[in-house]
Amino acid sequence: MREPPQIDRYEILGELGKGANGIVYLGRDTRLGREVAIKVVNPSLVRDPVVLARFHREAKAVSKLNHPNIIQLIDYSGPGSRSPYLVVERLLGKNLDDLVCERQAPIDAFMAAAAVHQICLGLQHAHSQGLVHRDLKPENVFVEPDGRIVLCDFGIARSFDGEEKGTLASHNTRLAGSPLYMSPEQIATPGNVGPASDMFSLGSLLFFLVTGRHAFMTDSVVNVLKRILAAKPESLRELRPGLPDRFYRIVDKLHQQAPEKRYTSAQAIADSLTLVLKETGAPDPKKALQTQLQKLGQATQAMSKSQIVALDDLDVDSQTVISSLTGAHKLPAEGAAAASGAAAKPRTKEAERTTKIAPIAVTVIAKKGELDVTSDVIIHQGPGETTIENILARKRKRSLQGAESTRQTTLLIVVGILAIALLASLLLIVTSKRRAPPPLAPIIAPAIVNNGTLRLTTQPTADVYVDERKIGNSASMGPVPLPPGTHRLRLVHPKLGKHEESFEVAAGMDTTLNIDLRKKK
Repeated sequence: MREPPQIDRYEILGELGKGANGIVYLGRDTRLGREVAIKVVNPSLVRDPVVLARFHREAKAVSKLNHPNIIQLIDYSGPGSRSPYLVVERLLGKNLDDLVCERQAPIDAFMAAAAVHQICLGLQHAHSQGLVHRDLKPENVFVEPDGRIVLCDFGIARSFDGEEKGTLASHNTRLAGSPLYMSPEQIATPGNVGPASDMFSLGSLLFFLVTGRHAFMTDSVVNVLKRILAAKPESLRELRPGLPDRFYRIVDKLHQQAPEKRYTSAQAIADSLTLVLKETGAPDPKKALQTQLQKLGQATQAMSKSQIVALDDLDVDSQTVISSLTGAHKLPAEGAAAASGAAAKPRTKEAERTTKIAPIAVTVIAKKGELDVTSDVIIHQGPGETTIENILARKRKRSLQGAESTRQTTLLIVVGILAIALLASLLLIVTSKRRAPPPLAPIIAPAIVNNGTLRLTTQPTADVYVDERKIGNSASMGPVPLPPGTHRLRLVHPKLGKHEESFEVAAGMDTTLNIDLRKKK
């Protein structure tokens, strides 16, 4: 058996995840014999000052923190390294976003309270060290099998008190973060945010956990930001009636437009959530979460089966990264499959297309309707005309270029029919006495063993049909579980017409589609 490649003293056993700016590997510390996670910057971006600054900022931020609810930094290559890397603890759980999606429904109030209670404890520690996270969202919060909550990704964390205060770093004019979880002040004055900004994001996170929907979701990133600035979320009481009254009051207070009207500290939020748990008969937040995880079938054995891609199954880009970091000219034929117990999966183009597309950072100027609302963004306030780079949209455009010409004729025929349907719909809306409330949770298919998941975003929103069955509207639709195999997607928009295509779903994997209907006219 060949020796695995190494980065310094860490053996690379496989790949845990891959994003736009870097890759996370499963590693083994050769000195201590423990498994770790190794985060590296993609070699093609090691000269990108924005990417490098975020990477080194994350290392500096996490190095200041020592708390059980914050990811533990084990090692760091240093700011002068030609091949930067971070070594952090290996997490065996899953993030809150995956937990809600796999459950295929929102979670109950006291489980959400138990999870966010621990987030608050970690935040209180970060705030006490003068750091504001600025990117609180379900994807950045992991639930470990023992019920421990771990707050991750401090890449855009900023100092609000201390050595960076008053410097260019703390008064940056860039808007960075995830639009659906930003605070009003993070949008209006991105260089001047404090702990209260994280509290607003906590309100949006709590809202998502108990509804499966985003509090400020609308048709474009610009309108999302406008809605957040006005602090006008959807009504939690209408979407989830019957929750503890104190829970409603907590979310309402977290979503106050003025920072001074929110809680005075993260600890104060934790104390309020403890009262919610006591009212429901679960005074210990961690034990309450453990109990709920067991009920949901997320016990230690189930949660520890994280997907690991064996070294010999990596795609060309990932193998190039390892070669450049380790100096290995040829990767070992026997990779991580045996070491991890995970079955190797082929890394074909189709398999790569069906894997989950992680949120990525893209440089943009806000231009209405041009950006996928669920993406992480960095918005530069620049003079003169605006420009936009939507990486997700560009990938979808390239993949659909070959089929575009055959759709144009169909669209012309369908537009006339849809115009009549639109007039009929408008008449029904005008004559209805009251608009029907939105569904409690995304419309989903019945649970299927070993199913996959469709995640869909469209610009603009449209009605969604899968295999000739209407799923809902893309503006409010959540993840859709589907059986493995080929499925047929149909999108219907009253002005832009109809768009159809086939897509593949693999067992236990996400298929993410981002479609811009305006480019199909």
